[in-house]
Amino acid sequence: MDHNCDACDSKIEDIPEFIRQNLIVVKSIWRYSCEAIKELKDNDYNKHLILIITDLEEEILENREIFSKNQSAKNYFTTQIKQYLEGTKKSAGEPSAKSLWAKPISTQLKFILEALNSASDPKKFELKDILYFVEIIQREIISVESLEGLLNLLITEILKEEMNLEELKFIVNTIIIMFIERGYYVKTLEYLLHKQLSLFQDHWNRISTSTDGLYLYGGLIYGSPKYNEEVYSENEDYKIALKQYYDSLGLKDRIFLMKKIYVEPPKKYKVIFKLSNFALANSQSLNIGNVYFYIPQIHGKITIQDDRYRYRYRDENSDLVWFEKTVQEFEVMSESIYYVAVDIEGNDFYSMKDQAIRTVERAVSVFLKKDTLMKKTNNNEIQIISNNYIICNDLGEGVFYHCYISNSKEFDIPNNIYTDRIGHWLSSKNSLNKSVETWLTAIELYRKSVESVQSSDALLYSWYSLEHFINKSEKITVRLPREFDKSVFEEWYNANNISVLQLLLAIVTIKSHLFDLLITFADNLARKGFPWDRYSVSDEILNIFFISKKDNGSIGINASNFLENFQLIFDDFEQKNSQFDKYISEIRGHFIDHTTCLNKIKQAIIDVKNDVYNIYRIRNMLVHSSNTKSKLLEYYSKRNKEYSLRLILEIRKHLFKTESDTEIQPIDTYFTRTIIDANVAFEAVVNNDMDKFRKWIIQ
Repeated sequence: MDHNCDACDSKIEDIPEFIRQNLIVVKSIWRYSCEAIKELKDNDYNKHLILIITDLEEEILENREIFSKNQSAKNYFTTQIKQYLEGTKKSAGEPSAKSLWAKPISTQLKFILEALNSASDPKKFELKDILYFVEIIQREIISVESLEGLLNLLITEILKEEMNLEELKFIVNTIIIMFIERGYYVKTLEYLLHKQLSLFQDHWNRISTSTDGLYLYGGLIYGSPKYNEEVYSENEDYKIALKQYYDSLGLKDRIFLMKKIYVEPPKKYKVIFKLSNFALANSQSLNIGNVYFYIPQIHGKITIQDDRYRYRYRDENSDLVWFEKTVQEFEVMSESIYYVAVDIEGNDFYSMKDQAIRTVERAVSVFLKKDTLMKKTNNNEIQIISNNYIICNDLGEGVFYHCYISNSKEFDIPNNIYTDRIGHWLSSKNSLNKSVETWLTAIELYRKSVESVQSSDALLYSWYSLEHFINKSEKITVRLPREFDKSVFEEWYNANNISVLQLLLAIVTIKSHLFDLLITFADNLARKGFPWDRYSVSDEILNIFFISKKDNGSIGINASNFLENFQLIFDDFEQKNSQFDKYISEIRGHFIDHTTCLNKIKQAIIDVKNDVYNIYRIRNMLVHSSNTKSKLLEYYSKRNKEYSLRLILEIRKHLFKTESDTEIQPIDTYFTRTIIDANVAFEAVVNNDMDKFRKWIIQ
């Protein structure tokens, strides 16, 4: 793909205005994609070929016989892979970015589809043949040539007067995932593209006004000259050299700097962790491969690498103070605290830490074996490998550190209501109602999931929480309206009541998402008169559902009145806020237009079905093989915690609707009621009775 155009060779300062605006959009999508991957949000990251191809390989290697009989699982991989073949068009006659990127491996992808759907045809490839195709694909899709193709696709989109945002999102996501596969951590990648597209003057203004002075290199384009007093005797000399470098790069040059970063050879570092409740049996140091006990008195103290810190403003919360405290911490020894170091190569400090911690965990297990030189200080104490760590180079210069702070608020179960009822259950000396006991046990398993440090443990405990509900239930009918497509209505995972779980989680997920959208919409309208209100609404409309405005900024609304007059409220909102067309379209698509709403429901059911299949697949690998190769373990661990919490809250709602324990029904009764109510609501959407559907959302 050739880009010999004036804009490609021009400095960013000289490119046309529409391209300048396109670059702003591209940088925004890049940042959003990095944030979504870092926070494990659902942004199609989990469906990417680079990631799912490893999962398919694992199914064939470890689970081939069961997988061959699981049509739902084979359909999942078939659907995902088909998107990367040339038949996928973004417009009439024009191939998609997915198919263009995957063109070098399209033959192998077609062979995989043949094997997935061969039905034991002796003239077609079989499941076992997939392993060979996967080996080729895994090598090709993260190659330098693959990245070059993506960068060319990116430039092609940037040069268009109207970019295709969906295509752009795929291109950006793929570049980010390729860097992650290369060993970069997503947090490092957040500003990677932004740096290469930065303007010289903007950066120089920051340099000249920063307390770091000329040492502020963080935002410079890759390959920029660094200030050195021996080379640049005056600041102005450095400014000239830096500007010359920026001016020498056209738009295409800047984009392709990412290729140079991608192929940069790794450097050597030490990653050092603190160990608590350990001790050496004697003074001899231990050494296993590239792992050894780090003793400051023997291996040398860590120093602060750069004189630039002398110019930094020092307050108790500054990076420098924290860095010095961390350095000092790693110079203090005691009878129960030691340090372990890992010699490692890499370019990304965060990913090096992940690799190092796995090595340390295994090494420490070896150290603790009988007859080795390491012992526990107290057999009753838990041995701890600290989440805090420091990275230094071969000279002992500290170059990076991290202090870990745990935060799991998003998975908290609200506990500010029904405390008397729960207190009675917790303190009861008599046998509890079976449904209550099941619910409390599920919460206990969920709590263990949230508190787990390892993603594998978190996924297993949250799955056990879900499994506990289903195992305590009688047979439940899996049912949806006949008007739904085959991919929605059929193709459930039929083993071990998993299909029931798929449907229940789809229902509670859809309802939870719609409830949040609905309440947010009402809250946005009710903020009229607040300093941060954005939308216009008539006073007479507001009076229909507005109750009160509290000192803490919270809004009181009448949800029943809001729903009963929803069409009237929406019409007024649409008329007075036409500039917010995307938000108007979102609200209409979820709550007004029954065709769009139905399609969203269908897709949500398919997405949850696929999630549950993948979670269950990883769960089986962890249980039966004690390990998984899946690159999506952390992603699905978080998804499953969300699903577990939603089902716990759904059952809580039914339990607390009762006046006494004698009114509480078996768990499967509540599940059946949930499915029936959802079918009534979905039938209402099919029949364009959106009032009935909206009322179901807040039931």
